[in-house]
Amino acid sequence: MGNKISCSYCGSTKVVRNGRTYYGKARGKCKSCHKQLVLERKNKSLTPEEKKRIALLLLERICLEGICRVLEITSYHVYQYRDELYEEIPSDLPAQVATTAQIDLQILECETDELWSFVHKKANKQWVALILRR
Repeated sequence: MGNKISCSYCGSTKVVRNGRTYYGKARGKCKSCHKQLVLERKNKSLTPEEKKRIALLLLERICLEGICRVLEITSYHVYQYRDELYEEIPSDLPAQVATTAQIDLQILECETDELWSFVHKKANKQWVALILRR
């Protein structure tokens, strides 16, 4: 068994069985890096053809869940590939703002409210601000 399966973290072939996951899948443990992994993954990575189709469907502005239904793949992979595509976009896109335009703002009355919540762990505090115009 050790020769057939390699560790997805370090690439070592020193992988031994380590029980089962909560969902009943076989679990393994790498003797080199001591990390646990699922031996038989159900969700395989996307093929280049699937990535190309996702990119084309995103250009057509089809919703992400719709892409999942059409291509019959999990939403995790679509979201992960979308994040990869967004990382390729340069952060400083060349944009010019006209400086001659005069902007006249008028605020009659507004109300603000704020709240915060923990996302996944206490160290990741997220703030949400709501501004209502009355």
